[in-house]
Amino acid sequence: MKQEIRHFLGMSCAFLIAFVLFTLAVYFVDVKPIGPHNSEVGLATLNRAVHDAIGMHGTAYTISKLIGYLCFAICGFFAAIGAMQFLTTKKLSAVDGDIRALGLIYVITAAIYVLFEILIINYRPVVRDEGLEASYPSSHTMIILVVLGTLAVFLQRKVRVSMIRTVAVMITDVIAATGVMARLLSGCHWLTDVLGSIILSISLIMLHCAFVCIFGKSKLKKSRKKKKNNS
Repeated sequence: MKQEIRHFLGMSCAFLIAFVLFTLAVYFVDVKPIGPHNSEVGLATLNRAVHDAIGMHGTAYTISKLIGYLCFAICGFFAAIGAMQFLTTKKLSAVDGDIRALGLIYVITAAIYVLFEILIINYRPVVRDEGLEASYPSSHTMIILVVLGTLAVFLQRKVRVSMIRTVAVMITDVIAATGVMARLLSGCHWLTDVLGSIILSISLIMLHCAFVCIFGKSKLKKSRKKKKNNS
């Protein structure tokens, strides 16, 4: 168990470092005023070439929004289960470890979203009614990948029937990939916004796996202690 925790924490840190380095590149390298109202964007040559090639697609934008709503519904579902378990037992430690791991990673994801609303790296390639909006990393992409990625981990652990588990995880992965591609094809983000979110999301999913192992280890210790007391 300790080895698994170290493995997942190490993977999380590695991808987090990659995200930091990538973010620095976006912030400092090839910065040009290619955005709306001459807003500056890093890795401008790459971002502009991809954005011009893709253009904007309303259908892709709608698909990404719908998958985003699905992700919020999933968060609400697990939050409701966790709340019911807590209200029944009056103990946070009695809440299923996988649910606690999900709750913790959701909170961290929300905190990162708020951070990058304040720490603006670049702005979106399109201007809506709200004016210039923070674009990096793509929060929509991050939410889709983190929520559906951690859901896949949950399904792998909780679904006992092999065929059902495989199909459920496959569907989850397809929806996640569709959401990310739709977000990029919608044209409301630069390529680097989506790439940065993918790197950061992998770090968060690995961190979630570490949390699952940590809470599972805690549960195992309590179970062994209870058996020892009973004997």
